[in-house]
Amino acid sequence: MSTALDQIVNIVITQQTAAVPQPSFSVPLIVGPNAPRTLSWYTDPASMLADGFSTSDAEYIYASRMMSQALSPTTFGVGLRLPAAAQTSTLSVNSLTIGHDYLITVAGTVVSYVSQLGDVQEDVLAGIRDAIAAVPALAALVAGVVSGTGGSASMLLTGVTNGIDVAFTAVGSKLTYVAGVTAHGIVDDMTAIIAESTGQNWYGVCMTSQNATDILQMASLIESMDKIFIAATADAAVDSSSTSDLASVLKGYGYTRTALIYSPISAALGIEAALLGGQLPQTPGASTWKFKQLVGISPDLFGSTSRTRLIGLPGVSTGKGVNIYESVGGVNITEEGWMVGGQFIDVTIGLDWLKSTMQTAIYTQLAQLAKIPYTDKGAALLEGEVKKVLKQASDEGGSGLLDATSLQTNVAKVATIPSASRAARILPNNSLTFSARLTGAFHFITVNGTVTV
Repeated sequence: MSTALDQIVNIVITQQTAAVPQPSFSVPLIVGPNAPRTLSWYTDPASMLADGFSTSDAEYIYASRMMSQALSPTTFGVGLRLPAAAQTSTLSVNSLTIGHDYLITVAGTVVSYVSQLGDVQEDVLAGIRDAIAAVPALAALVAGVVSGTGGSASMLLTGVTNGIDVAFTAVGSKLTYVAGVTAHGIVDDMTAIIAESTGQNWYGVCMTSQNATDILQMASLIESMDKIFIAATADAAVDSSSTSDLASVLKGYGYTRTALIYSPISAALGIEAALLGGQLPQTPGASTWKFKQLVGISPDLFGSTSRTRLIGLPGVSTGKGVNIYESVGGVNITEEGWMVGGQFIDVTIGLDWLKSTMQTAIYTQLAQLAKIPYTDKGAALLEGEVKKVLKQASDEGGSGLLDATSLQTNVAKVATIPSASRAARILPNNSLTFSARLTGAFHFITVNGTVTV
């Protein structure tokens, strides 16, 4: 209510406390086939039982491993994995004409068969099938099976890989194409999960499937997101000279957001969930993922040849770039704590956190202040936010991601910024910069000594 004093001295206080939400880097997601709905959230495995899970369900087992670690998440998500399906469709001949070029475009490539004297419908279809098979790129996508005779003949076209759609376009007028089952894969499941209102409220994901196709498709998806994926496999081909096994293929892609654990014993028992559960709650970038003990997980036994093949030799090679869990010196430890592309997991997480925190800090100032003037003073304010975040990320009272002695920032003088950028209120590229050195971690140590008598 207005008073006489208000008319003389009017005080208006604007609240600048609106919080800008930041992603939580401590929240994991398990994806499996027994989830009761697209996405559910839990605080402990017991609450899953009340929601319809059984103790034998893989999701429950994974959650139990996840929440049994010395440090565990306060909440975790469980997403639904629907049955994988390959695309199917049928092709038939609706008009038989000798000498006609029967055309169909498969995944952008035109294939055809010219009917010969004496051909019947199944011969035309077999000719198209063989034309598809003759192109390696198409043969890797779709396979055809001809059945029936004469006017009843048809070819069933089936996608080679679950979840991968194959485009059939420009079908000739004398052919009839009928679409059947739509392909469905892990990417479709993840798309549905992410579309939920809380579908982005997780950072690290694992799935109860060890299927190579699922892992490859999930890895490709996660690489385009600011999240990480931990997978596990027991495929013996990984521990062999093969260059086409899952680990070799993933390493070849150089992914920085997917880590693969090779474990003949525990690949299907939630080893990746245990690692996620114990490490995600750590301060981002502050903890190496090597040397970690996993509660409830039995170690594997590897000989020197296998170790060299799987994780390489320090300073020489990274082997196939997988992670392993074994007993060293009587202590069970994870090795090497890296992504398939060779970047250490803690570095990926730390840099994601640094990007998110710096973005949030600057945006908070933009959102809360009346304005940040396009002046040297305003630019210094922005630089100050960068400095705060860098210090928070340093080993000087922060997360330990960055070496505090290496932190440097620089912001251009406003007078040196092109007038067009100033007029558009844009701070152009390389006008506000920073540099810093990662603290890293000691993983391999050599000590030289001399003793005398």
